Amino acid sequence: MTGFDSEGLEGLEGLREQAEALADRRVSSRELVERSLRRIEATQPTINAFRVVRADAALRRCV
Repeated sequence: MTGFDSEGLEGLEGLREQAEALADRRVSSRELVERSLRRIEATQPTINAFRVVRADAALRRCV
């Protein structure tokens, strides 16, 4: 994680909230990607929504 407050991720359920938090620098792009990857990993066994998850590529693209 970055130097951003990880508790800043609370309440960021929707894309609008995430975009606003990113624009306000309350959260970093890396934190949002890491959070998304954790959620994918946690739900993939039951939801099976992704055929391929390119986690490494997503993390490399964080600015």
